[in-house]
Amino acid sequence: MLHRTRGIVIRVTDYSETSVVAKIYTEKFGMQSYLINGVKKKKSRIRLNALQPLTLLSMVVYHKDNKGLHRVSDIRQEPLLSSIPYDMKKVSVVFLINEIIGKAIHESEHNKNLFNFLHDAVLFLDKTAETVEAFYISFMVHLAKELGFAPNGNFSEPKKYFNMKDGIFQDTIPAHPHWLQPDASERFFLLMQTPLEECYHLNFSSADRKQLRTALLNYYRLHVEGFTTSRSQKIMEEVWE
Repeated sequence: MLHRTRGIVIRVTDYSETSVVAKIYTEKFGMQSYLINGVKKKKSRIRLNALQPLTLLSMVVYHKDNKGLHRVSDIRQEPLLSSIPYDMKKVSVVFLINEIIGKAIHESEHNKNLFNFLHDAVLFLDKTAETVEAFYISFMVHLAKELGFAPNGNFSEPKKYFNMKDGIFQDTIPAHPHWLQPDASERFFLLMQTPLEECYHLNFSSADRKQLRTALLNYYRLHVEGFTTSRSQKIMEEVWE
């Protein structure tokens, strides 16, 4: 049965000499894999450049419940991204957050709020003329909220230690190694309180951002089953700084 849905490209892998399998997060069906035949041919209706990471799509797809690999009838870039493909800083941010999405989201079911968050985040990154240095860490903390493991409570002078394992601010040092010192805990809380669209207001140093990235990746490892950090991501983070 044919369905119309919006989608966000996550990953594309080769299937044959002319075909690919595209992992796409869809508005209607969650994370799905689509076999796209002939996409590498010169006269293909669907262009391979329409399947770049985090490209926003309008799709017509064949969908059958409990099927692992689906097919597409039509794919269009909609809306077209105007700056991300040509801005190397934004390209590097896309590389980083795309990998986070691919490793943190596995659900193959409808989640309109999560889809809208991802869709709006990509649009904001594409349209903003502000600095994007803090976008990656801001995106990670707000994605955690959408996925249901956002940190709880508030930073305060009494509760100045962030316990990453339990996701809370507390007044004593935890009995495990997954916690942040008061200064880092306060920055983590500020990151939590700042809307994604205002992340450029965060006046963090390069060292602060690196510390928060490390903390957030550890936080994801603690709360997302099977979450790992790839070598390519570490290299890209070093290039970013």
